[in-house]
Amino acid sequence: MRTKSRKPLALAGAGTTIALVAATVALATPPSGETHTPLARGALIAPANINLKVSGGRVAMKTQGALDALMLSVTLAPGGNGGWHSHAGPAITIVKTVSPLSGNPGDTVTYTYVVTNTGDTTLFNVSVDDDVIGHIGDIAKLAPGQSVTLTKDFVLPAGNPIVTNVGTATGTDVLGTKVSDNDDAFVTIVLAKNPPPSPPPTAFTGSDAARLGLIAGVLLALGLLGIVLGRRRREA
Repeated sequence: MRTKSRKPLALAGAGTTIALVAATVALATPPSGETHTPLARGALIAPANINLKVSGGRVAMKTQGALDALMLSVTLAPGGNGGWHSHAGPAITIVKTVSPLSGNPGDTVTYTYVVTNTGDTTLFNVSVDDDVIGHIGDIAKLAPGQSVTLTKDFVLPAGNPIVTNVGTATGTDVLGTKVSDNDDAFVTIVLAKNPPPSPPPTAFTGSDAARLGLIAGVLLALGLLGIVLGRRRREA
């Protein structure tokens, strides 16, 4: 179940809770057998920067602007529980594509990088980089659900049949938590096919000349013989 809730943050005191109220999207189950008794409420005008070590981990929260502070006394009946809730936290995705998908050496292709904030908190100073091209660009602020598209042209090199590039997007939330994602795209380089070379000409040698001379002599002798035989037939 996805609920919009006013999130209480336990800070101190056995049976006493101080809650900082903020609108957020959470996955949660309701408490059971839990009774709240308000003790005090006021406004926190100055931003809060909380970093506490608690049982099982650490609680860190940094706020901007004024917040309501509520102190509660929480009583659990036998067998009761306070439920649970979780938050998606910061998250980022990048989808990289290229157009066209193939080309000759020296052709220009365009890479497209679509960066999306898939978490539930705003990301800052998002850097988009490519392991082949280098730095693509920066996104100063990326709200939850927001996407930004960056593009970069690239000239295909010679010598490689396929060029594979990996794009990476990295950003941080207000608490300084860093998130990153990467995606790749590849281009097939088509090499121009040259026609097969013509066979080299045969060298003309002295033995070739002798053969041609012999053949010419034989043909000449046959011709003369034919003339002589023709005359004798006419005289007879």
